[in-house]
Amino acid sequence: RIVAKYQAAAWTVPARYQDKTEVIYNSIPAELFTDVHPELKAGETLRILSVGRQFQGKDPTPIIEALAGLPATLTLVGEGPLRNGLMQTAHRCGVSRQVRFVDRVLNSELPILARGHHLFAMSMTSAGVCMPVLEAMAMGLPIVINRPRWETQREVCDGCAFKVWNRAESYRTAFRYFINRSEQVARWGQRSLAAFQPYNGQLMEQLETTMMQQLLETYGVRG
Repeated sequence: RIVAKYQAAAWTVPARYQDKTEVIYNSIPAELFTDVHPELKAGETLRILSVGRQFQGKDPTPIIEALAGLPATLTLVGEGPLRNGLMQTAHRCGVSRQVRFVDRVLNSELPILARGHHLFAMSMTSAGVCMPVLEAMAMGLPIVINRPRWETQREVCDGCAFKVWNRAESYRTAFRYFINRSEQVARWGQRSLAAFQPYNGQLMEQLETTMMQQLLETYGVRG
């Protein structure tokens, strides 16, 4: 049996193995990633969170550029080969004081960090869905993400995400939407939370357990 961690990876499996392929998403621990109840008050600065390794497939440059002229801040968690260029981008756009660079955060500490933010933003040109997006959905954060480059829709989060074009002005429009309609932060957050439920950690672990039991039975292994 072949287990893929997202549907886009399963599509790369040769046709002769497709009937032996199952998609089981990474398990997000429910005891850690709970609803942070994001709420933006009218006139309050919009606080944006983005998490992920900073490389060509997940380049947050348009998110940084989108901050110019907005009452918004960005916490950018992650390291990677683009880091120096991203810091230069923030300086060039005049938003250095609005961007906080964080090298890494322990998984257990991410929900604590998230509680001080209103939404999660991601720029991702690679296919599939990444763990930070699933974690943000589990915490009830609104998702702002670019339209997919390869698929017809965003995996897992398509129905709940505020989808934009992968350029600064499109992200800026999305951020301004929430700034001008502060009550929408909580509403879109609940959409994220509801869309996450079919992928929660307990269900993913049950799928893994069932698959292992079937394999053991197939090969006559008894516990």
